[in-house]
Amino acid sequence: MARLHEYQGKEILAANGFKIPRGRAADTPDEVVAAAKELSGNNGAEVVIKIQPGKLADMILIDGDPTKEIRDIHKITTVIKGGKVYDPVAIEKSLGIAPRATPR
Repeated sequence: MARLHEYQGKEILAANGFKIPRGRAADTPDEVVAAAKELSGNNGAEVVIKIQPGKLADMILIDGDPTKEIRDIHKITTVIKGGKVYDPVAIEKSLGIAPRATPR
């Protein structure tokens, strides 16, 4: 099995007609948001955020787009903190927060 660096893999894919998205490094949550907006052209295009091995990221996954519908912020499906995945319903229950509607 050959081991390729990421840039080598991208070169091979590009040489075979695959579109390779631009990338940008980010070290803070604010930089991630700025990079996502920049790379999507702020037009709602999908952006892939890659977390590198050995690095942890804290994030929430939302079923919706709070930039278009602010109520979507309540549709949290997953919480990731310190590399561990948590169920938001279980978190709310443990904190005594009233159950919320299940995201659609």
